[in-house]
Amino acid sequence: MNVWKPLAIFAVAGLVASVGIQTASANHDPDPQPTLTGPCHDQPNMAAALGSLNAAKSSLERAEHNKGGWRLAALNATNNAISQTQTGCSAAP
Repeated sequence: MNVWKPLAIFAVAGLVASVGIQTASANHDPDPQPTLTGPCHDQPNMAAALGSLNAAKSSLERAEHNKGGWRLAALNATNNAISQTQTGCSAAP
């Protein structure tokens, strides 16, 4: 049996796994910190919610196809949630 074939296969598999893990971890932001500006500047939980809603809106805008109208419905609901969150921040004492 040729020892080089299994060794080469093992080395290539390790390289592919290593690159895959690095790529997956590079695309993941573990805990994004909200920017505390605007109407929610002194409310970190509302600012975090607003940041998450804006990230969701961005993802929905980049999504392909309309998914039978559901992507557009989700985008409208997200825009409404952003508006309501901003209003809530402004109304807080």
